[in-house]
Amino acid sequence: MRRTCDVLVIGGGPAGLSTSITCAREGLTVTLVDPALPPVDKACGEGILPGGTSALRELGVTLPPASMAPLHGIHFLSNHSSDVKAEFSNGRGAGVRRTVLHDSLRARAVEVGVDLCWGSRVEDIEKQQAIIDGQKCEFRFSVIADGQHSAWRERLGFDEVKLRRQRFGFRRHYRMAPWSSFVEVHWGDGEQMYVTPVAGDEVCIALLTSDQYAQFDQALSRFEVLAARVRLQEPCSKLRGGVCATRRVSHVTKGTTFALIGDASGSVDAITGDGISIALHAAKALAAAIRVENLQGYEDAHEQIMRRPRQMGELLIAMDRSARFRAKALASMSRHPEMFAKFLGLHTGAMRVSDFGVKDAMVLGWELLAG
Repeated sequence: MRRTCDVLVIGGGPAGLSTSITCAREGLTVTLVDPALPPVDKACGEGILPGGTSALRELGVTLPPASMAPLHGIHFLSNHSSDVKAEFSNGRGAGVRRTVLHDSLRARAVEVGVDLCWGSRVEDIEKQQAIIDGQKCEFRFSVIADGQHSAWRERLGFDEVKLRRQRFGFRRHYRMAPWSSFVEVHWGDGEQMYVTPVAGDEVCIALLTSDQYAQFDQALSRFEVLAARVRLQEPCSKLRGGVCATRRVSHVTKGTTFALIGDASGSVDAITGDGISIALHAAKALAAAIRVENLQGYEDAHEQIMRRPRQMGELLIAMDRSARFRAKALASMSRHPEMFAKFLGLHTGAMRVSDFGVKDAMVLGWELLAG
């Protein structure tokens, strides 16, 4: 462990690793500390949107071709409604196991000279000095990336965190050839199941629900089309679950020294599929702010980065809450697939709201209000 560094990163998930890599490429010395041992896993849908894959390439991170699957778009399905799908207009996404993504980020961090302290713990911080496993380490900036229940966010006195919504996610893998290069989102009442190809012979199926006591297999049986596809397939991973929360932090910086990133800085519902992309874009903004020694620049950039995912998350949650609205929305987009393609463009950042068009908005609005 370095006894001095420019940037101390607390937390070694994708957000902490991507920030470390970006800062190191800016010529800064970086020490990353995490009590876990890699690779670090997490229950998630394991899909990365095109903006995220582009950011990974910019970092110099290479996903192993044999352990990932290209994603071409999104497909919405429902047992009792029309289905609709559209391709990404700004490149391909990637389906990849969380452990493979973590290993790829970790390898790149080693290449650029990040001092990785796995199995270590930050015991105390006093001004710009940390005690790590009993040793002192002086730093100029500290990045807090220890997750949605961040202990250091509270200990350092960041402003109150507002919890808007809490749901629950469960994930399991199946050894089978993907039947589509699209992420499938199967809509039910108060729950969704996501199917993401993560390799040439493996798919990830994730359940998002408001019921913390939901049983994965029982939920799967309610999605008839999906259940029929995997009925004879044996799972190749253990069921893993976690909390999916929508949180907002009023400020993601404190003074001239500390900054939050990743889920520690707030989060949107996993229904957006935007978590990794947000972390990667925020890492770039934070490294730029650290380089010029002005964290206010990151504060402003973070708000901008979060705005679109928050808006899209609220729209998708409205479909989750109301079966009537969901059925009408899916039916309308099925009749007008070009609208769904534009919504997907908005969601991935390939389009602006102004590109949607008044005529499209009026047609969709009329169909949702009528009937």
